[in-house]
Amino acid sequence: MTLPLLLAGGVAVVQTPLWLDLLTVALAGVTGALLGVSLRFDIVGVTALAFLTGLGGGIIRDLLLGQVPVAITGNAYVITAVAAAGVGFFFARWVRRFDWVLAWMDAASLGLFGVIGTSKALANGISTAPAVLVGLVTAVGGGALRDVFTGQPPEIFRPGQLRALAVLGGVLVFVGLDRVDVRLGISTAVAMIVTFVLRMAALKLGWTTPTAIDAPRVARQQARLHARRLERLRGRERGGREDRGGDR
Repeated sequence: MTLPLLLAGGVAVVQTPLWLDLLTVALAGVTGALLGVSLRFDIVGVTALAFLTGLGGGIIRDLLLGQVPVAITGNAYVITAVAAAGVGFFFARWVRRFDWVLAWMDAASLGLFGVIGTSKALANGISTAPAVLVGLVTAVGGGALRDVFTGQPPEIFRPGQLRALAVLGGVLVFVGLDRVDVRLGISTAVAMIVTFVLRMAALKLGWTTPTAIDAPRVARQQARLHARRLERLRGRERGGREDRGGDR
């Protein structure tokens, strides 16, 4: 599938087909609804989480860029989020049987929307570093809103399986290829593949993000360990010299 490339102010921008956009909204919305079901929320709470997860990232992106959010420019996005809430609310047990399908689709959509957010930011004259941030927010912002509204630390802030970092890897590849004038379609595909591979490899191999390290404490521990090793080595050397002296 070739993604249409629109021109915004003379700059090419990645534009997804509406059906693909709605599919990813539905996927994210279902994951939000499933969380609401697991927390025993009522239909209002489940629907709210579906909205936040499915539409939140794109809305934040558009607000950061000073634009009317695409999600409220027509009925399709709202209807899709409501449908996702219904699927999660009434068919949660059935949907959970297909966790592996959701994981694959989620990894693909992370890469896609990271690229879309970054591309849209660059087209609006945003510098590279903030544009990367916009791409990250587009991809993971909805999940962060979902967690905040359920009173949990956002998943992207907890030690986990390279969700935000996978997006960051793909977005940085996209920006790098864009800077050397690689065709937008090619750079988009490569960036999506990078994000997808990183995310799925993390899930398969159990890669996790590191927590904070007390560098001075670690350095002291390593220094003490090194000193003990040296002392044992010197002790063995002294013992060897004594043994040789006794043989004489």
